[in-house]
Amino acid sequence: RSSKFILHQLKENRRETTVASILLLMVILITLGSSAMLFIEAKNPEANIRTGADALWWVFVTISTVGYGDHYPVTSIGKF
Repeated sequence: RSSKFILHQLKENRRETTVASILLLMVILITLGSSAMLFIEAKNPEANIRTGADALWWVFVTISTVGYGDHYPVTSIGKF
């Protein structure tokens, strides 16, 4: 019921909800990206992405810049 209401509001007020939609997509991208990277990298003993904070930092730096190089994937799947 609430999801139908939200979808209805998004359709009716497209101009007003554009920023909110972009922010929501960014939050989803950051959450999924950091969760996936943590899941992939955490099991490797040589990994430097070991905590949720490390994974979030990696996602923020990777999305916003070219990266600092302090956290990076070491597994072949993580590098892909």
